[in-house]
Amino acid sequence: MLALLLAGSLVPATATAAAPSNPPSKPDRVWAYLTPRTADLRWSPSTDDQGVTGYDVYRDGALIGRAPSVSGVPWGEFKITGLAPRTKATVTITARDADGNTSAPSDPYTFTTPDGTSGILDQVYVCPFPKYGDQEVTVRSDADFPSAIYQSHERVPFSATIGLGAELTAALAREGAHRLRATGWLYNTLYQRYWSRTNSAAMALATFDVPASGGAEFSSPVTFRLEAGSALGATELHVDGLFLQLRALDAEGEPVGSAGISARCKPKAGTPTLLATFGIGWEGTPWERTDAYKAVGKATLRTPAADAKVSGRLAVTDKLLSLEGELTIDPARFDFKLLGFLPSTAGLHLQPGKLTGERDSSPLTKLSGTATARVTEVTLFGFAIAVGETCVAAGPVPITAQGENLAFQRDLSVSFTLPELTGCGPLTQLVSGLLAGPGSAELQLTPTG
Repeated sequence: MLALLLAGSLVPATATAAAPSNPPSKPDRVWAYLTPRTADLRWSPSTDDQGVTGYDVYRDGALIGRAPSVSGVPWGEFKITGLAPRTKATVTITARDADGNTSAPSDPYTFTTPDGTSGILDQVYVCPFPKYGDQEVTVRSDADFPSAIYQSHERVPFSATIGLGAELTAALAREGAHRLRATGWLYNTLYQRYWSRTNSAAMALATFDVPASGGAEFSSPVTFRLEAGSALGATELHVDGLFLQLRALDAEGEPVGSAGISARCKPKAGTPTLLATFGIGWEGTPWERTDAYKAVGKATLRTPAADAKVSGRLAVTDKLLSLEGELTIDPARFDFKLLGFLPSTAGLHLQPGKLTGERDSSPLTKLSGTATARVTEVTLFGFAIAVGETCVAAGPVPITAQGENLAFQRDLSVSFTLPELTGCGPLTQLVSGLLAGPGSAELQLTPTG
């Protein structure tokens, strides 16, 4: 009995299983800095009771990489490289914790890289060099710009190629110059709706041989930094000045002739200066604003010729990476003379859907969408024609809102053309002939604030 009791006391206690840990919260607010060749992803970090150890990044459903979790950094980040201009992709992010748990995926984020021509600018400058007079210098700027920045001191890969004319290099060679040492600054101006700011971007020092004939060319990386500051909205970057300093050296590297020459150069008349257009937002936070427009215009019938006053409202929400528009068009009434002398009327009501526009490498100039159209009343020869609720356009009505540059809230115009009408009773063909076809309608929109 004692042996049995002792044996029972030695039976090991059953181990208590550890409670399973919870998975991390899902990553939130995914967005990206976009260039023609890269997508620099950002997202709000996940939380976890065991600590987040990293993130998995998926592009179109396939795992493309992993990002570490960095303590104290207010966002996660991962850079997708090797993309082509106008590449469209959808990404999701999941988080991992120390216990191997995986979070639910983030909401999908879809992006399209801008055109590859963004950030390339060819210019001709006139440089008044002492002793040598006015000399033309060519400048090619090449920068991989994002479509939007959300934090201060954003550094942009940038290079400049400077071309000196044959006349200048020949004059330097006659003085015994074998090599030239060059440095300089490119001046640029950031323009927004209510302000402008001038910056200088320093070029690195470069030394190159003076050719026996013809001009000389050298390339230099440029120190360029964009600052978000507190000014928000669409921004234009213009390269509009050059300070160039040249130092002539002999075969042994000693200064010769006039040694150092410099000039503050200006763009030659007709030279373009716009290098890129992008958005600026709050530091680390995607930004949007809504601008309101009032619409006053006219719609014109094809046959017979008749105009109607058209009014409405448009609200454009600028999200830096895209624009969305909510358009309202009030019912319009056309008064015309059928056969030139019989008074007649026609009423038209358009109900537009959402208008959208994507940002690309150039200033956005167009929003587009569709509307439904219904004829509300028709009178011919003074007699009302019953058209009911079914007298409608046979298909969607394409609508376009466009202007010189929507990103800077300039005046806009809205236009549309009606397709054939259907469901208007026995006079469907007649009513459709009056309203549909290649006739146009146009509204002029003016910002209200």
